[in-house]
Amino acid sequence: MEKLISFLKGVSVKTWIIIAIILVFIIFLIMYIKNNNKKTGDDVKSNLSDSKPRSVFPLVYGSKGEEVKVLQRYLKSKGQNIGNTGLSLDGVDGIWGPKTDAAVMAVLNKTSISESDFKSLV
Repeated sequence: MEKLISFLKGVSVKTWIIIAIILVFIIFLIMYIKNNNKKTGDDVKSNLSDSKPRSVFPLVYGSKGEEVKVLQRYLKSKGQNIGNTGLSLDGVDGIWGPKTDAAVMAVLNKTSISESDFKSLV
């Protein structure tokens, strides 16, 4: 016990201040985490009910997904070369990139596809 007391007496004031600051920071961090994790089941349900499905339209350069694949298949049916990417290496990869963009301009003379434009293609 005497060794511990002599060790503690040998620790500088600056070191004690740093230890105190670290402990206060840890306490505040724990309190912050606890307060942010207090979501009840009702909170989660209300958050889920508030979320609305986002529309993928308009499709534009950089769009990705199944709708772009449908568009790419349409462009291929019109004789457009949209590359050799995708599972079948036919250019149907679901990503509106430069070749899909050029084909859309060539066939439809548009830079974006609205939902009504898309439905008329299908």
